[in-house]
Amino acid sequence: MDNKFKTYMNQRGWFVLFDDFEPPFYWLNELKYKLIGIFVSLLAFPIVLLCLLYLFFETKLRFSKKCRMLFGTHFIITLKLFAKELESTHDVTYFTFKDNGHVVPDLDVKTIENIAPSFISRRFPLLLGRYFAFLWAIRNFDILHLYFDGGFLNRTIFWRFEPIIYQIFKKKLIMYSFGEDRTDFIRTHNLFHKVGLMGFNKTYFANDFIKIKRNYWWSKYANYVIGNTDYLIYLPKLDVLTFNMHILPYEQLVNKKINEKIKIVHFANHGIRKGSHIIEKALKTVCEETDLIEYEMIYNVSRDEVLEKMNTSHIVIEQVSNGFPSFTTFEALAKGNVVLTMIDESLMSLYQFLIPEYYEDFFQQPYVINTNMNNLKEDILKVINNKQTLEETLKATHEYAYRRINDNIEAYRAIINKVINKD
Repeated sequence: MDNKFKTYMNQRGWFVLFDDFEPPFYWLNELKYKLIGIFVSLLAFPIVLLCLLYLFFETKLRFSKKCRMLFGTHFIITLKLFAKELESTHDVTYFTFKDNGHVVPDLDVKTIENIAPSFISRRFPLLLGRYFAFLWAIRNFDILHLYFDGGFLNRTIFWRFEPIIYQIFKKKLIMYSFGEDRTDFIRTHNLFHKVGLMGFNKTYFANDFIKIKRNYWWSKYANYVIGNTDYLIYLPKLDVLTFNMHILPYEQLVNKKINEKIKIVHFANHGIRKGSHIIEKALKTVCEETDLIEYEMIYNVSRDEVLEKMNTSHIVIEQVSNGFPSFTTFEALAKGNVVLTMIDESLMSLYQFLIPEYYEDFFQQPYVINTNMNNLKEDILKVINNKQTLEETLKATHEYAYRRINDNIEAYRAIINKVINKD
């Protein structure tokens, strides 16, 4: 981005998202991609069909009392943590085609290199690997935990058949969503979020229609759909919902003494999605009015670096635009931070309507503070006004986070046990 050009346009009331003047797609590249995909799919069809016929009879003859679960096929931290939580008591395998992010200690993650012949895993890990992995999953697992774009055949012409084949083979499907697999511009009502996503990726809109079709299709055949926050806007079916379903392994709280100054941090991979420029402006203004704080704006760092920063910070400002707390909120709370974030009022009302005895207290506690771009400065000043009170709150924040996480773990295990014991 040309900052001079951006500033010039801002001074005239125009907000620039991109200045490369390139189209999001080139037709020839798209055509090549589609033709290669169709050719490989047609080539693979008779082989996959024969393998499915073999597996149908083979699985009838093979009997196992053990319920085997597969989690995948993306390296998403939420699903990895669910898999890790169940690993001690269930037969769990986590699979992703390539594991290049979100490491969970001691979780054994299988990739296409671990299950497929080398000529597939090295030369055609996705083009042919997806068919091999699909057959491998049918043969070896009873319950599949997938995201809505996590199907093995997702980018093939046969994607509609995948959930039907699972039903034929009596496999159970538990579906989740992580964000990008459900969010489309057509139904996004939050304009801050929509502009943020536009600035994050100029091709984001391209899968809007396929997302809608795909999510309806998988919802028809899923045994259970688990959702939280704003899933209701995008998904046609939910079997259970909660405000935030994240879990974390327990960690002792590091000493959160406030010495000279209160440390405030903000993390973002792409600032416009979280309103980082608004957050920085508010923090600068607070620094001009008081010397109680120091702050750090942190961009494009690994999750490990984020967690390390949270060990020494006192306040995390997550976002002022999305309207729903992300996984960062719970990580920050567990590290003993007060979190300032924007929460959609309609979502708060919905959950208080559904389970008032739980959520009325949930939204009144002082650990997650609902803020917005207009009130952020005042909310920061309220939190930092009394160091002693803040220190006491930080300790309670850690305890509160793990109470909520324990609720999520117990509820999640109850769902899994119900699914396993249904038959």
